[in-house]
Amino acid sequence: MITLVLQSVCTLLLGAFAVLALLCARRLRSAPGDSPSGWWVVGVVFSVYAADKALQEVFGIPAFFAGPQAPIWPVYMRIATMADHSRTFLIYTLYASLAVLPFRHRLGGLARPLFVGAILATLAAGAALGWFEGAFAPLLHLTRTAEIDVVGFMALGSTLLFLMLKSDLDRLLWFSVATYGFTSILGVLFLSVLAWKDTSTWTPAPWTMQVMRCLFAAIMVYLAAERYRAARLGRQVRPMLEPVRVPVRTM
Repeated sequence: MITLVLQSVCTLLLGAFAVLALLCARRLRSAPGDSPSGWWVVGVVFSVYAADKALQEVFGIPAFFAGPQAPIWPVYMRIATMADHSRTFLIYTLYASLAVLPFRHRLGGLARPLFVGAILATLAAGAALGWFEGAFAPLLHLTRTAEIDVVGFMALGSTLLFLMLKSDLDRLLWFSVATYGFTSILGVLFLSVLAWKDTSTWTPAPWTMQVMRCLFAAIMVYLAAERYRAARLGRQVRPMLEPVRVPVRTM
């Protein structure tokens, strides 16, 4: 019961973050450090992420109260793997979109259709993986999710390092994405331990991972709220690294 409540709280927090990100994108203008495109990309991805997660919980809550003998239980066990993997793959769209953000002008009018197509493709690929995986089996599902998240964290680390040298993400957006990255890598540790709980002498309670996710989601909401507040006040938030100005001697 505690886990279900915390999952719902996390979904609400991620939804709030997505709304604030889209509000930031709407208010900001294209200037170094303002990064409206970056906030828009993050806002759209996390809107889809939160909606996917909420849909899973629509089935999960009644399945929990109905019990394993109810008809809805096997349906939810199948949906759970599909929804989990679809969100995991969706985040790859976020990483890829942020990585190409500095080059978006070269794509012209194709940028948004490609972005939407990538969202749909990754959702479908993740759902297909979950379908072929079958009903939720802790050892298989949690281990596979942890493996995919490890690859994703390496991709995110490279992307964030690259974007430190660009002016397409302001500091608060950079830290928001990095915060989600910490959630991902700590989730790998939790999932790995939970997957092998039958062979371990101690494992954390499942709800502890949800507490961690809620904490990091709350930090993301705070950062987005601060960015929106700064935008309303007309304050600029600088990129991670300021351009190096080299004095030029003139005759």
